[in-house]
Amino acid sequence: MRVTDDPRALLAGLPRTNTLPTPPGYTAIHREEVPEDDREACDAWVAAQGGTLRRMPPARRTTGRAGHSQASTLPGGVVYVLPEAALRG
Repeated sequence: MRVTDDPRALLAGLPRTNTLPTPPGYTAIHREEVPEDDREACDAWVAAQGGTLRRMPPARRTTGRAGHSQASTLPGGVVYVLPEAALRG
């Protein structure tokens, strides 16, 4: 079976992210976790379930100690935001 034959099973097996707020009953999954060849099928499946794709803004991060810190910007990403119930099948 190709993974794109069952996008629900693929997405259900991926870790959830808490990097952005979601409505009650919804969950978020980083799109980059999905194999590139399966993303189009997963995009369509998520939309059919009432979910959306959201682009996360870049994040600033500061590391080090006072006086010797270094700031960097982490790239934003795209996440699926979809009803948790859709993943239970």
